[in-house]
Amino acid sequence: MLWRVWTFVCGLPLGALGAWALNDTSLSLHLISGALAGGGVAGVAASLVARRRADDPERGAHLAAGASWALIAVPALASVWLGLEPGAGWLWLLAAAAGAVGLVRGARRRGPALGTGRLVARLTGGVLASSAFVLALAALAAALTPEIPAVSEARAAAVYDADAQVATRPLPRCRPRVARVRTLLDRGAHPRLDLVGRHLWFDTRAPDGTVQVHRMDRETGVVLCWTCGEPGNNRRPAPEALGRTIVFDSDRHLSWREPTNTELYLQTAEGETPRHARRITSHPGGDDHAVFSDRGVVVWSREEGGRYDVVAATLRSGHGSRSVGVPGRMFRGGTRWTIPLDWSPDRRSLVVGSGQPWRPLRVSLLDPATAEARELPGGVAPGSSASFSADGGFMFLATTERAGASSLLPAGLGFLLARLPGGKSDAARFRTTRVDAGVSDGAGRELDLGELASWGSPTGIAAEPDGGGFVLGQRRFSSDGTEERLLAVELDCD
Repeated sequence: MLWRVWTFVCGLPLGALGAWALNDTSLSLHLISGALAGGGVAGVAASLVARRRADDPERGAHLAAGASWALIAVPALASVWLGLEPGAGWLWLLAAAAGAVGLVRGARRRGPALGTGRLVARLTGGVLASSAFVLALAALAAALTPEIPAVSEARAAAVYDADAQVATRPLPRCRPRVARVRTLLDRGAHPRLDLVGRHLWFDTRAPDGTVQVHRMDRETGVVLCWTCGEPGNNRRPAPEALGRTIVFDSDRHLSWREPTNTELYLQTAEGETPRHARRITSHPGGDDHAVFSDRGVVVWSREEGGRYDVVAATLRSGHGSRSVGVPGRMFRGGTRWTIPLDWSPDRRSLVVGSGQPWRPLRVSLLDPATAEARELPGGVAPGSSASFSADGGFMFLATTERAGASSLLPAGLGFLLARLPGGKSDAARFRTTRVDAGVSDGAGRELDLGELASWGSPTGIAAEPDGGGFVLGQRRFSSDGTEERLLAVELDCD
């Protein structure tokens, strides 16, 4: 009798996977019904085979062992839940085929059944092997992403046009050392400045415990919580260069069925009274880490089809709403988690980080007009960034060093690790801060930060408009808990 119960149990995840493949929107009830149906079908099929092949007293045990092949549906369900490829339909066909082959083998097998110890060992090995197989399929799907198409003439012309309209300034004549440091706030992360440097945007915890976007007026020191009252956690504000609007990402649409879903929101940045934010993306995967230009172009990290890519789209208006157009891929992620770090005001340099979120990300400098990319030295923490002066001629890059055993995992696992709960969180995995400064072609040199270097890891950097300094965010973890700060750093300039 126990073998019938076991075959029923083995059919449960297979049935749930089949229900998910139907893309029904009725949530848990639909999956539960599918699981029960799958268990029932598996149990009935095994019973029919047992009646026809009753020539072996151990037939039930053989069928139970064969039905275990369908347990590949367990890692397949996890893969589908995380949004990995090749998707529920193909994985269900694979698991159903494995279950059918297992039952055929169980019907043909003769002789004594496996002992309990050997059966448990075989089951454990089978689940581990099937998990590795499902992960390999997801990695292969991400790696086979088509290459970036050639840059269109329209996009190249738009980049060159933006470059021509930006007034250049003399490069700052600064020595690679810090002249002065002021603590702006003892909290906050992901700092960004507008074009004139008056308003500092950042995120930090609000009184209700959620993370919200804040704005600091640097002339008066007044800090306003800009998204308090908005649902969810709202992070990484990206001001449009002229400071009229901001884009940020929010997790308010997370659900058990879409555990990695984040969306981009647009909000007016002017005045003293925040207005309700408007959603500008609608996509079941991750949309976050936005960079916002003064020409209404948004660049962000998008999770789709088992991979992460950096995409761009233009804001559009219609029927009283705002949204982004069809995104175009600017940087191919493949098996790596990929995010934009900053886009220069002249549009000629897009800085991208790629890898896995538990180690410093590889930094690439992309020319959007030609699609040429080259790697820069150093690695950035996932919470950090790059930043350009107002004319795009000078760049700061806040980097860090690896820390902890998780940093030893290969960068090619980024497509998976970034999807795990808390995977994108810039937590206690990095300990040091380094800042490289130089011209926007990436030929920078390391600044002497003094004691700032060992205080903690960077959570972002925002260049002053003239390139003579920057706002640096840092975080560290101690026995007293998490400490954050925002610093105004001035360089030793003539």
